[in-house]
Amino acid sequence: AGYFTKGILSPKVGVCLSGVGNTTAQELGKALRDKLTLSGFTVHSRNSENNREKQVQQIKELLEKGVDALVLQPVAEDVLAEILPLAVETPVIVVGAEPENLGDAYFIGCDKDQQARAQAQLTEQMFAKTDINGDRTVKYMLLVGPEEDQETVRYVQNVEEGLAAIAASALQKAAVERTEEAGKTACKQAISKYGRDLELIFCGDG
Repeated sequence: AGYFTKGILSPKVGVCLSGVGNTTAQELGKALRDKLTLSGFTVHSRNSENNREKQVQQIKELLEKGVDALVLQPVAEDVLAEILPLAVETPVIVVGAEPENLGDAYFIGCDKDQQARAQAQLTEQMFAKTDINGDRTVKYMLLVGPEEDQETVRYVQNVEEGLAAIAASALQKAAVERTEEAGKTACKQAISKYGRDLELIFCGDG
């Protein structure tokens, strides 16, 4: 609250999220707007539709409006490098996945390593139920996005490391497009192929 000095009666917060078709982004945006509004903030919300140039322009417009803080879900990591020099007097709070180069921005959320550990811990707690066929090994499939980048590889490794504590076996790693239909199709194909052997599906990305 100490940062909000320009708009004492109703501090202005710019919220700029990444994707119009991303359900998580939509829910996050609504939750942020509702919480901030209830807390007495004036909220200026933008959706960048996964377009880097559009997001940069929206951020510039929000800064020109004189927002007291900017909540950002970057479309691309280099968005931060471009806008931070323009937001010298405006705190930038990054939500979603933690970028490699945070710069002077603040981060709220968890990275994919933390997500993997949380999933593994939950699976361990539910082991009796997830081990459907009772062979003391959970066989799973991991859905990831189509890009094989360092982040995805690290995430897969951490899921496997976390599940090792409860005896797990990877049946398949399926790279799919980041759409609901592609995910459903991959799951149906895996269930048809593996039957009862498939006991758990992780959605690793997208």
